[in-house]
Amino acid sequence: MQNITDNDILEGVLDEFKKIAKIPRPSGHEEKISAFLKDYFAEMGFESVQDEVNNVIVNIPPTKNFENAPLTVLQAHMDMVAVASVGVPFNPTEDPIRLIRDDEYLRAAATSLGADDGMGIAIMMYIAKNLKEHGALRFIFTVDEENGMTGAEKLNAKYLTDAKYLINCDSEEFDQIITGCAGNITMEFEKTLERAPITKNNILTIELTGLKGGHSGERIGDNGGNAIIALISAIRNLESFGEVELIAVDGGSARNVIPSVARAIIATDIDKDTLNIALMEEGRSLYRVYDENDAEFIVKEAQSDFGAIKKETAKQIYQFANLIHCGVYAMHGNIPETSANIGVASTDEHTLKFSFLPRSSKDKKLDMFISKAKDLAELTEFKAIIGKRALGWSQKNGKLAGVMADIFKDITGRTMKIEEMHAGIECGFHHKSNPNLDIVSIGTTNEEIHSPRERLKLSTVAPITRLIARTLVKIGNI
Repeated sequence: MQNITDNDILEGVLDEFKKIAKIPRPSGHEEKISAFLKDYFAEMGFESVQDEVNNVIVNIPPTKNFENAPLTVLQAHMDMVAVASVGVPFNPTEDPIRLIRDDEYLRAAATSLGADDGMGIAIMMYIAKNLKEHGALRFIFTVDEENGMTGAEKLNAKYLTDAKYLINCDSEEFDQIITGCAGNITMEFEKTLERAPITKNNILTIELTGLKGGHSGERIGDNGGNAIIALISAIRNLESFGEVELIAVDGGSARNVIPSVARAIIATDIDKDTLNIALMEEGRSLYRVYDENDAEFIVKEAQSDFGAIKKETAKQIYQFANLIHCGVYAMHGNIPETSANIGVASTDEHTLKFSFLPRSSKDKKLDMFISKAKDLAELTEFKAIIGKRALGWSQKNGKLAGVMADIFKDITGRTMKIEEMHAGIECGFHHKSNPNLDIVSIGTTNEEIHSPRERLKLSTVAPITRLIARTLVKIGNI
């Protein structure tokens, strides 16, 4: 690829990404993208396998003179966090991503872009077409990374045990090599709602919007607010000004996203002017406590098919939201070591549900969160459902990171940071399947992922593609 210009690489990779963007692929709905990738590589003449959970495994034979090179795995995930701006009609299981490009960025029209991890897929597709010198390669495309890492968990270990190197293409800063990540555990809290007739005529929707949000691993240390927790706190504080009957609370888009928007339905006897003044003060409190300059409470008249949540039950919801930990819990150096996030709240007539995700690089801290969750649920009469555990990983003595850092310096003149990250990626499961794998994670610069503001920095596409290509040549000659 030495004779291919950076612009040609960029345009070639983006051509592949456009194909991916046309295929809806939210977590749990990867059937179409899985079938596309299986057929895409089969048509190129490569062995292409689709397993029972829709992971796709592609075997690419070595080129001439590289027959003795060690097997290297390139891996990316197929699913994306598919969210849209407030008020934008978008069906994530049916609608394609509409792309917008300027000189610096690629973004989507009022939705998330899916560069996490569509760019990893697109680069691998481009590599398969254009790289002429490499050892034996195996491409692995997994499902459900964003919602529980089911694909990595269910991947047959035989696809990893014969490999020496693994390059995970799912990181978000092009000048960073990741050599470790935090583990996490999914949790759900459910509360059965006792309701009574609404006694107040003034039924309102209160929406909190404008918070920064972002990925709950990468952005949890930015001192942003959690819209769900902040809104419930604000509703509780309104009781200082009059009667408030809680009817519903909803917000957030995914467990691993810090919610930037939440809404509640209440009935109240508080007059309009007092209500607005009280909510303005709540907004100022968000500004004083967090780095939230654009938080706004919007009040609208509403209707409800539900009754009011009984006061004793509402009090337990307020107590739960006040006591559950959201945000950084402990730091290790300049990155979070342990954190937690409520990502989704949803209410129907009979049940309120919260989705919760603690992360930590220390397994014992996750055990501690399980214990705390059970106690809090018992005290506030919620049901705690402890879900799947994603494995952490730390690569202390691998050689691949140093090789890639040297190549990156030669390509860009920049020093590549080698560090661990607080977000979770699938490498922990790969390491468990083959502890001898030399694993790194890299990727293009993707900003504000998991949000409608997500964007890909175009200038980082060619360097990362060249880095992978030259690494495959280099390790083929070691």
